[in-house]
Amino acid sequence: MFSVGKPMTAARMRKRFESLRILFSIVIGILLCIVLIFLVTAQPIKAIRYLLAGPFKTYNRMAEVIEKMQPMLLTGCSFQLMLVVGNFSMINDSCVILAPCLVCAPIILNQELFGAIPGEMGKIIWLTTACIASAVIGASVSMLPPLFKRQFGCNEIITSSLMNSIFSFFVEWFVKHILYDEESGLSASKPYPEQVKPTKLIYGSRVTTMILVGLAFCAVTYYFLYHTRLGYEAQMVGANPSFAYASGIPVKKVSLIVSALAGAVAGFAGTLNTLSYNTRFSGYAANISDGMFCGIFAKSNPLLLPVASFGLSYLRVTAETMSNNTDVPVELITVMTSIIIMMLAADQLFHRQIENAIKKNFSHTPEDRENR
Repeated sequence: MFSVGKPMTAARMRKRFESLRILFSIVIGILLCIVLIFLVTAQPIKAIRYLLAGPFKTYNRMAEVIEKMQPMLLTGCSFQLMLVVGNFSMINDSCVILAPCLVCAPIILNQELFGAIPGEMGKIIWLTTACIASAVIGASVSMLPPLFKRQFGCNEIITSSLMNSIFSFFVEWFVKHILYDEESGLSASKPYPEQVKPTKLIYGSRVTTMILVGLAFCAVTYYFLYHTRLGYEAQMVGANPSFAYASGIPVKKVSLIVSALAGAVAGFAGTLNTLSYNTRFSGYAANISDGMFCGIFAKSNPLLLPVASFGLSYLRVTAETMSNNTDVPVELITVMTSIIIMMLAADQLFHRQIENAIKKNFSHTPEDRENR
């Protein structure tokens, strides 16, 4: 069966088995969710119907699926860039909230500046300026953990976790003392001017040009990783740092540059997301964990991020829809989504069967090939 089309190789066989593993994981995860539904609700058929096709029932729910995709695309790209060089830093969480906090402050506090450049051109200039400034802030922050690791040998996971706490307290203080709007009655900033909000693409929803930017970033990230010298060096550094160093690749420099790029994307995502979703800045910009999940599902292929983000956002919306229309408790929704996510992230599922099939079809020694 492997002789049709392109010649089968070990890599192609591994990819086919990987696709089957993902499909099997999704099916098993959904079946486990269905079993839980039968155990906890008196209306299992109705709940299952909402679970499988809830978002397709209304226009607003499908728009909500696309809304939730928007930040996942950019934060997924950021996570994949960070992971490709073997940098397990969690500092992107700080980049997402710190960049929009510092960038939106001058925008909010100086609204009179927007009258100088009216119309759509003014929106483009201000949005571009804000996003570039956010990328610079994100890149600067994301370089801190690898710099500490390079200079002092600090573990990047511990360093980034501590920095996340420090920056989250700083953002909270900044909002309360610098951006605080007394008239709102909330711990939030003044409203964003309409001149800086991205253009909406779907009427009655918060789907903006951010979805197009996210898709473009997935393509750019793929091109960077697989069609540029720096991207190839980054993959070598992540796969085997010792071999990359012996090959003449500046391991520390490549790791630092790619980590900065990952932080720049995270900062960019934070600002664009808060301007798309929120009317004020309250210290929250985007959920970085969803982007991490999508990055794990898509493996090292950024072109699969749209598929992974659509699947995860669909799961989020359909779970909320089922909870709102049936007696399925909200806590079960978290359990169900966790089951499906864990099944998809189980890399070792069928690992032994895959390797045995590869050994059987692709022998590694001349003696093995002669004995076949």
